[in-house]
Amino acid sequence: MRLRAGAKITDELDALLRRGGHKRRFRSFFTGRFLNTANLEKLAMAALLPGPRPIIDVGRLFLIQATGGIPTLMPQDLPAGRLDEFVQGLADRFQQLVDDETAANP
Repeated sequence: MRLRAGAKITDELDALLRRGGHKRRFRSFFTGRFLNTANLEKLAMAALLPGPRPIIDVGRLFLIQATGGIPTLMPQDLPAGRLDEFVQGLADRFQQLVDDETAANP
């Protein structure tokens, strides 16, 4: 994102590799992409459930079946609450990674 905003790649690599940027990678990704767990949950649901773009739905079906095998239960077909639990677990894990990283590198 910084490169898109006009930063020089050499400066960004220096910050990442020499000035400790690698110690904040989860925090940087999380805040830059999601901002908070509520947004992560919302975007995860949108990524897992069918939407207005059929080509994305076909791609999702392919990826799920390619990794899980056929037949694999699609996210929208899970029993009530199971998808919510999965997404909550994803958000919790991201938050744990950010918290651990922050504690180790304030």
